[in-house]
Amino acid sequence: MPSEAKKISPLAYADTISPAPTKLRIDDRFATVDIPGIALPLATTPHPRISWVVPLVRPGQEQAAYQINVSRDSDPRVHGDVWSSGIISSTSNSDIPWGGRPLQSFERVRLSVRVTDEHGQLSLWSEPVVVETGPLQAEAWAADWITFPTTHAACTDFHLPPGQKVRRAVLHLAGHGVAVAALDGNRINADARDFCDTSLKRSTARAYDVTSALTEHTTHRLSIVATLGHYRIVLEQPRVLVELVVDLEDGTVFRVGSSNEWHHAPTSLVADQPFYVEDHDARRTDDWLHQHHSLEQLPHVDALDASSVPASATTVTPEAGPPIRIVRSLKAQELPTVDGMRVYDVGENISGRMAALVRGVTAGVRVEVIHGEKLNTRGVVDTTNIRLPDDVERERQVLAWTCAGAAAGDVETITPWFASYGFRYVGIRGLPLDAEVSVTAGVLHSDVERTGQLRTNVAQIDSLVDMAARSQLNNSVGFPSDCPTREQSGWTGDAAISAEAALSHLGLEGMYRNWLVDVALDAMPNGAVRGVAPHLLGEKLVQPGDPVWGAALVEIPWQLWWATGNLSTIIEILPAMRTWADWQVGTLEDGVVRHSDISYGADWLAFEQTPPVLLQTAAVATSLRQLADLEGALGMYTEEARRREQAASVIAAARNFMRDPSNGQWANDSQASSALAVSSGLAPAADHVFLADRIQRDVATRGNRLASGFSGTQAVVRTLAAADGGTALLDAVLQDEQPGIGSMLVDGPGTFWETWWIDNQNVGVASLDHVALGAPFAAWAWSHVAGLRALEPGFRRFAIAPRLADLVTEASFERDTVRGCIAAAWSYTAADRTFRCTLTVPVGSMCELHVPNGETLEFGSGTHTFERTDVVMPERSKAAPRDVPAAPPGGRWLSDGVESSWQESPTAERAPAGEVTAEALLLRTLDTDVICAPVYHEPIAAPTLEITIPRFHPDVARWITMDQSAPLDLSAARFVFAHFDVDGPGLAGRALRPLLRLTSTNGTFICAEARPLPIAWNRVAIDVDHWPGRASVTAIEVGIQWSDNHDWGRGPYVELPSSSEPFTFTVGRVGWSSAPRTF
Repeated sequence: MPSEAKKISPLAYADTISPAPTKLRIDDRFATVDIPGIALPLATTPHPRISWVVPLVRPGQEQAAYQINVSRDSDPRVHGDVWSSGIISSTSNSDIPWGGRPLQSFERVRLSVRVTDEHGQLSLWSEPVVVETGPLQAEAWAADWITFPTTHAACTDFHLPPGQKVRRAVLHLAGHGVAVAALDGNRINADARDFCDTSLKRSTARAYDVTSALTEHTTHRLSIVATLGHYRIVLEQPRVLVELVVDLEDGTVFRVGSSNEWHHAPTSLVADQPFYVEDHDARRTDDWLHQHHSLEQLPHVDALDASSVPASATTVTPEAGPPIRIVRSLKAQELPTVDGMRVYDVGENISGRMAALVRGVTAGVRVEVIHGEKLNTRGVVDTTNIRLPDDVERERQVLAWTCAGAAAGDVETITPWFASYGFRYVGIRGLPLDAEVSVTAGVLHSDVERTGQLRTNVAQIDSLVDMAARSQLNNSVGFPSDCPTREQSGWTGDAAISAEAALSHLGLEGMYRNWLVDVALDAMPNGAVRGVAPHLLGEKLVQPGDPVWGAALVEIPWQLWWATGNLSTIIEILPAMRTWADWQVGTLEDGVVRHSDISYGADWLAFEQTPPVLLQTAAVATSLRQLADLEGALGMYTEEARRREQAASVIAAARNFMRDPSNGQWANDSQASSALAVSSGLAPAADHVFLADRIQRDVATRGNRLASGFSGTQAVVRTLAAADGGTALLDAVLQDEQPGIGSMLVDGPGTFWETWWIDNQNVGVASLDHVALGAPFAAWAWSHVAGLRALEPGFRRFAIAPRLADLVTEASFERDTVRGCIAAAWSYTAADRTFRCTLTVPVGSMCELHVPNGETLEFGSGTHTFERTDVVMPERSKAAPRDVPAAPPGGRWLSDGVESSWQESPTAERAPAGEVTAEALLLRTLDTDVICAPVYHEPIAAPTLEITIPRFHPDVARWITMDQSAPLDLSAARFVFAHFDVDGPGLAGRALRPLLRLTSTNGTFICAEARPLPIAWNRVAIDVDHWPGRASVTAIEVGIQWSDNHDWGRGPYVELPSSSEPFTFTVGRVGWSSAPRTF
């Protein structure tokens, strides 16, 4: 026994020493007791990381040292027979490295911690927690990969040694697809979603304690039914790896592993088509569940050679994230029946599964259950908003069920085995009128704690934070998804935008850690991060790299570092982050991004576009500086300096190219342009007040609404918050008419939306459970309304600095951190100008309290009360509306009323040699804005010119010319431009180039082309300030050309029709400007 242990006497020190550490975590997860049906929190490596919290009992309390004991055969509070660290002088209590021998596969040990306080007194030992491993190496699995038809069950019978009692049994599962396991007909993980989606380059394993499922008899049946789930595009059949490990009372181990000796059988699950329908015929008995039905006549499963399986046994790792399971149940309220559809409201928008208990239904009755986020005007469950154009009238989120027919008085349960849906409303069709029905809903997502609670005297702020947490939970299913309805995919952009808010109120560290491995694994060979991870869309639907969306690979580790102070996640994916940074640098030309494949919508679903060159260049600058921070935290100072130098070079180039030196405006002067310039550090500090003021004025002009989209909103929110605490943001939250963030708080199903408004006719991009647009507002509520901000990683030092205490006059919050709970309650009374605050600082932290009058006080650990009178708040003034910008000097626009000033260029070559001459172009003036559908983007202002090419041949440019009565003198112009919209159907995946050409009286001409990016209008521009011919321009032509080369900017490369089809595009403003060109 170590000498230190001899000193411990709980009775002697109970009143004088620090309490025992609590909340022990192993690899980001709380160590818990075994609960049947819930996955075990296994250690993810042979060297797990250890964390704990020192309970706060007095002011000034500190941790000065710690000791860890790990034991296999004895009480770790007495002896560490696996590892005893001894007393380690350290204030660290999180992400502590394992210092003992490596843990072995299938090992189970117990761990206890004690600490020394600031007086040198030892605490009590913590209650021991179990640290358990599953198979950690390939050779540890006594099982083979198997595959079998989707919706089938794979089964085997096994016989335990007679006379032996089972001490413990654990079932280990890994695979690609979705699966439910059963022992003797008892479903083990029926309320879970296994497996977690991962890259095809690996699989993750979960484990369940099944001791209670093994009765004393010796013959048992192990079954697993599986379907493809999200792997439907990249695999033909699900594949699984299964092993049952049974520890017997005599110390021997009995193991059952999947192999080609297993059999497979059809089930009552008829079909599984993810997002559309899960179809059951309950009349088909599931005999495969029970061992009294022989397996001998059933076909064998196929075993897979590990070398031919992308997820071979060498790449199976324990699941690092929390279980994905039903965490609570809701009882649905029945609404009026409409056209035979029984309608139910579960009370909130959820990700989950419904269960209908029905009586009085005969065999063969076919029931369809529709899940939706809203009702139509007639009260019917409506899924229009989550359909895609290819769906036509096909319903989504359907559970189809052919009833078995229960005996009189008995209940038949209608519920999915695998599917999870995004819904608030349930509609049931096909039930007889006299059938009795009771509906519940199980809320299914990653099982994480709510770690932050915030309340203020402004109800909308409270709703904002709660809605952010709810939306995030619905989109946390082992990875951060975009929505729980139509895609359920790990879009990197959505995850990057929402991470700051998510970590403010949810314990998602393990989920992010797990997902980042897949982001890194599925990066392209050149380091580019795909738009979706894990990549399960196949080669035709691959989402290419983009500096904005791929920034998640650095943004999220950076946010994790600030939230926890832990470096282990960073170390794990540092090589991928470095390769990604190198790829980003490779997209630069003259210091700004010119060679990136795609930018989603020039700020996805924004009312106002922002040039992709600014979106992407700002993302590169931010990512490089964040990586520099992480390199410095790891002590990689040479790498840190290199990344900071690269970022400085990008910033200098951006200022030279995208900032107008005459007025300080950036790019196209959109809200996001100004905000990105500030938040990414592109703009000089001296410009920040001016740029924030421009945003505030524009928000006011739009009726207190932001105009940015997914890529820009976080920057807009951060810039406005930094300026004055976010008065414009508060105005936006309180403005409750659509469109806008405030309307999400009063309309809809209770979660954030993908767009700023609900468009009942929109198809494909109108999800009502998307966290991205709302999350930055929730982060602002924490950081500037409540005022909690980390000053050092892991909240070792933090500030409470409310910036809007004169407008939001009360706030209270609790935030669990790696050091313990930070709590505060503050208020400001205008009548007596008094600021009051009670705050709790956990052990190991230091707090700076920033009083609104500018005073700063410092508090160490403990609970403190503070009051200050005569606190004078800063004067505030409402932003004045912004002036409507004038047209470019001397600009000639289609919208100036000239409706018939264009004609097809007579010199245009219309068809390749030897082919029939193509038909003439069809020109039509449109007097109203063209709204792009199904994906909205800012329209070119009407009137515009619609041009249709009846037969559009490759590599042949088609031109139209603007009529001129005389040559134009453009001597004052610095550049000439034309706006195009080529976002219509046709030529998918092909390189398409809008063209602009100017010809002078001296016979010279100058030409430019642009690479159009999707879901946006695009601009082609020509710099003419050094062109002598600009003084007498006789022709201005716009044109278009395509080639049969792949361009990811226009989507996947798909086969085109055998004959040329009409192609239509739109030309908007054509003009010139004497200002510097900034995009």
